[in-house]
Formats: sequence, structure tokens, C-alpha cells
Amino acid sequence: MSSGSRYSGSAASRSGNPTGSTSGSSTNTGYAPPRRSPTDSSYYDFHGHSANSGRDPGTTWMYAADARAQQANAPTQQVLGVRYAGYYGNKDSNGNPCFPLSMPPESMPNPRRPGHSSTGWLHHPLIPGEQTTYVSGTARPGAVRSVYAPSDRTNFDVMYHDSGRGGDFSQATYVPRR
Repeated sequence: MSSGSRYSGSAASRSGNPTGSTSGSSTNTGYAPPRRSPTDSSYYDFHGHSANSGRDPGTTWMYAADARAQQANAPTQQVLGVRYAGYYGNKDSNGNPCFPLSMPPESMPNPRRPGHSSTGWLHHPLIPGEQTTYVSGTARPGAVRSVYAPSDRTNFDVMYHDSGRGGDFSQATYVPRR
């Protein structure tokens, strides 16, 4: 897949040929292979919760390729006075662990308390339908976040603010390409 492309599949399907047929055979006329919802590409599912991005408030999933593209330039440290990347401790509002993450926590400097460190992860907004990394203060961040260790932003999980849990985070499900 080329960088910048949000679609996968055959050239025929990207060009608007609904059958994906390139043979010209009349036996395929009108036939459309079964399509998985919402896409045949790999994606992250927010379990019916809106990404609340402001661009499409009904969005309940995002392409995995878009998440990877945005994550490639995510900040690797917190900066005082900048909201994202922000510290994430993987605790809900009651202090209980939210969900298992795919990477261990790391010690990182705490910009609010010079000379002190915190153990945890960073989190950063992901915007469905975009491939450009979110920049703090430029737009509303929406409900979706990547969560990652500062030493390796290529290994990340996706989570979202879950209105059914009082706004605490829930983990999105990665659905691989078929």
C-alpha cells in the first residue's frame, strides 16, 4: 500500500469497479463478492462508541493504516504546557486498571515535577480518516487515543473514551485484514 492511501484491495476496487472483476467475463456481471463491514482493510473497532472527531461524529472505527501513519510522528516525551503526548497510568477513575496493554510501562521524566519520574505510558490523539499526526491545540482531539511506551512509539494500542464507563478509556479491538 502506498503511503497516503487510505484504501487497500485490488486496483479494480479502488477505481470504482464494484465487482472487482478485471476479466471482462459476462458471468461476473452484477456479482459483488461478500463485503465485510465496515471495510476489507484492517481497522480498529470502537465497539459502537463514537470517535467524536467533529468531522464525522458517527465514526465508530478507524483504518489501522491511518493509526500507524499518525503514530509514526507521535511525541516521545511530555512537554510542560503541551497537553499531548500526555502521561497515561492505565487506571480508571476509581484507581482500578483499565485493561492489559501490549507493552510494559516505562519510567519517564515528569515535566510538572522536575527531577521526578513517573512509571506509565504516553497517550496521544488519533483522528479517524486522517494520516497526519494530531498537533495539540489545533483542533478538538476527539475520543480516540494511542497508548505507547516512550521508547517505542511503533508498538501501540488504541483506546477510546467510553461513555458507558463514565468517560474512562476502553481498549479498541484490532480487526486484521481479510
